Order: sequence, then C-alpha cells, then structure tokens
Amino acid sequence: MFWLLFGAFMYLMIKNQWDLQGVKKDVRKIARAVKKALMGAGKSIQAAAQEAQKQKAAKAAAEPVRAEQPAEQAAPAPVPEVSPETKESNALLKDLEEHTSIAAMLANVPTLNFPEDDPKYDSSRKYHYA
Repeated sequence: MFWLLFGAFMYLMIKNQWDLQGVKKDVRKIARAVKKALMGAGKSIQAAAQEAQKQKAAKAAAEPVRAEQPAEQAAPAPVPEVSPETKESNALLKDLEEHTSIAAMLANVPTLNFPEDDPKYDSSRKYHYA
C-alpha cells in the first residue's frame, strides 16, 4: 500500500514539475471525484433499497389475507432482547457519526505550533522584560 501511494505521489510530483501546490490541487480534484463517486453509489443503493421496500409493500397488499390462520402464526414474533454490548457499540457509532462533520472541519484548519522554550517566540522579549 505504501509503495502504491508513494508511486502516485511521485507521478503527481513529476506531472506538476515538482510543484507541491499543483500536487495539492490534483489531490483535491481526485478526492472530489472519489467523494462524488461514493455519494452516487450511496444514492443508487438507497434508491434500490427503497424500490425493494415498495415492491415488498405492493406484494403484501396484493396478497389476500387468510382468516383461517392459527393464532400462533398471527401473533408477532417476540423481539429478541438487545445485549448491553450491542447498546454500547450503537451508542459509540452514533457518537462518532455526530462528530464526523466536526472532525472533517478541523482536519482542514491550519494550526501554528510554537515551541515553548524558544526565545524567538517569548512575549517578554517584545517589551524587554528580564
């Protein structure tokens, strides 16, 4: 995987004549194209699922209801109890989904990291404090 990514990076560097800004633009274009493809695939899967649900509902409506069904079959099946581990994992997934947009925004925020002990960035130097 590393060599594949390294090869793609080298290709982009050579294509842009060793200009990192050009590579950055190309990577953004590729990321947008991948995002667009994934969103399209997701929409088509969602549309297929909705179509299947519509067909299932139409099939159920067209099928005549039998009055002679025994009471055992007419009663709904008992719902299995959800384990605590499943509840916890569902809560974690929900929490992650809520914070993905925040994480995506923060990933693109540039930050400045100043060394703590560097006299160059010492605020007392500005006002000639000891």
